Order: sequence, then C-alpha cells, then structure tokens
Amino acid sequence: MNSITEMKKDVFWVSKTQKTYPYHILEIRPLELIRFLKRKGFGRYITNQKRTDGDNVVRYKDGVLYVHNLKSIKNWLVDYWLKVPEGLFHPKQPYCLMKNNNFIEDGYYDKDDLLHRLAKNNFLGEYHFSFLPEFNIDNPKLFLDEKEKVYCRFRNKVVAISRDKIEEIDWLDVDGSVWESEIIQHDININNKYEEGDGGLFEEYLDKTCLNETYVKSNNWKANYQMDEERRVALKTCYGYMISNFKTPLEGKAVVFIDADSDGQNAKGGTGKSVIMNSIKSWKETIMSDGRKSKSFQDKHLFSDVNYDTRFIHIQDLNKGFDFGLMYNMINDTLEIEPKYRSKIYIPFEFSPKFGITTNYVDVDISNHSTTRRLNI
Repeated sequence: MNSITEMKKDVFWVSKTQKTYPYHILEIRPLELIRFLKRKGFGRYITNQKRTDGDNVVRYKDGVLYVHNLKSIKNWLVDYWLKVPEGLFHPKQPYCLMKNNNFIEDGYYDKDDLLHRLAKNNFLGEYHFSFLPEFNIDNPKLFLDEKEKVYCRFRNKVVAISRDKIEEIDWLDVDGSVWESEIIQHDININNKYEEGDGGLFEEYLDKTCLNETYVKSNNWKANYQMDEERRVALKTCYGYMISNFKTPLEGKAVVFIDADSDGQNAKGGTGKSVIMNSIKSWKETIMSDGRKSKSFQDKHLFSDVNYDTRFIHIQDLNKGFDFGLMYNMINDTLEIEPKYRSKIYIPFEFSPKFGITTNYVDVDISNHSTTRRLNI
C-alpha cells in the first residue's frame, strides 16, 4: 500500500484564483503531470530516430511494454482516476486540494472536479513528452526469440520450442520485457502426448493445401489426391519461420505463397494461401496491406499502421508485374515508417516485422539474384 507521502506526490493539480465566478478553478500543472506519468512507467521509445523527429510514447509495467499516443494517455488518465476512491479527495486525505486556505468558506475539489478537468482537451500536448525518460531496445531489454528456439508467449506461461523439445517457462523466470501485443490472450496447457495429426482442424487444413490431384478418377474422391510431402515440409518450415521473431541479415526473407496451378496469366485462387498466412495474426501483431494498389508502394505513408510492436506484414494479392526492388530495403534494412499525423518511427532490422506475400501469379524473375535471395517461394 502506498504511503500518504507517496500518494501526495501524485497530485498534479492546483487551485487557481480568478476574479470572476467561479472564483477558484482547478488547474493542471503539465510538468507535475509528466512526473506523475514517469512514476507510472511512461517514457519515450527511442531507436535511431533523428533529434528533429517527434517522440513515441510507451508505458513499461511489470515486464510489459504498452504502446501509447496522446489520445490513449488521456484515456489512461481518466480510467486511472475513475478507479480511485472518492474518499481520498476528502479533507486530510492525500488527494485533497483546498480551494483556498479557508475550508469553511470555499471548500475543496472533489474527484468529479478532477475528472471534469481531464475531460477537457488542453492540459497535455506532445511537446511535453520531451520531459519523459528514454526507453530503447536495450532498456528495458527485450525478451527475444533465438535462432534455435522460439518463445510463444501465452497469458499464463511462455512455451519454448526447439527442434527436439517443447517446455514451459514461468513468467517470473523470463529475462527481459515483451510488448503487450506479443502476449497471446489464451491460457496454454501443453499436451505432452501429442503425435503428428493431433493438431486439430487447422493442421488438417494445412495438410490439405499440400495435396496434389492424381487424376485417378476414383469414385472415392480422397483417392484422387496425394500428399506432396516436400511441399508439406516446406510449408510447415515457412510457417515456423513466420511465427519466429528471430532475424539475421543473411536469412532475411519475405515468404511468398503462389498458387501452384497458376499459369502466369490468369488468377486461379481458392487454394488456401490467404487463410494460412492470415492465421499468423493469431500469433503476433500483424497488419494487412493491399498488394493490388501497386502505387501505394511509392507512398511515403506506406504501412502507416506499423508500430514498434508490429511483427508481421501480410501483403495480400500482389499484382502481376510487381517490382520487388521496391521492397529490398524493407526486407533487409531498418524499416522507416511515416504514419499519418504522427512522428516517424525507425525500427532496426533485427526488431522489424517479417513480410509475407500472397499472389495468384508466378511472376518472379528467378534470374535476378537480388530478388530471389530476399524471397522464399
């Protein structure tokens, strides 16, 4: 329980006297408010941005990083003070503020007075963020996947997956911080007796996308299809790569799903590629981009929804004839994002999202080494 002295530090409002009625109004002191936010874990998240760029704010609490902006901070403030008991604003309580020194005459500000002031829109601006402390990729240090081990972060525990082992890790034993969006909002219970084929409907669906038509023309439709084991292994390997957040420049690739029956001219579709790639959003923070709008790849606001915690970008239905050269730096370098109405953000390669592409056309120039080394088809 916080002491009275510590709780009094949370008061960032003062009584201001004026000549007209009401003669006393509650006024918020921005720097005291910033100190309050600092004590509650708010700070500026810095990567390699220029000093002329704006600030991006996060909150760090109990090992978790929460992405914020000006609007969400104000919402957080209102929510925080709504939960504070009204009695703590009464006389002789830590949040009590007298309208002047004569309590009998003028009274005090209650909880509603503070909430009414927070409901107005002129008490905090982005220019105040410069007074917040700095966070970066090493402070607090991020809890990352490794080359030989992937960590799936569930609500009740973390599951560590390597080539030959699946183990559970208690959150108390996790060394590092995680983004809020990295925590899958389910409780997990590992089935140690799992065997191939126990994966349920999704695994069954995944397998059926790897069937080849045999043209046997049997009355039993199942006999007309045969498992392509090479494709099945390739698909599951790619899926594991997309789930993992580990990245190295030597292996930085975009995964491309192309219809096997595509003739390069006509769109086929209906083979399950979008369903499988869209399922990555169940594992990590994902944004979708419409690949049919090829001009958007020259727009400075491309991927404007990307943030520090974005881990996957799915480009859907990429158009025939797309110039993959437009994506070279996105796939293999620092990702520079210029959101609309917000400051630029720079995400170093090791922490930037992976790319997945779905297309109905076989239209990749395999003679172009710069392209093929960045794609896994």
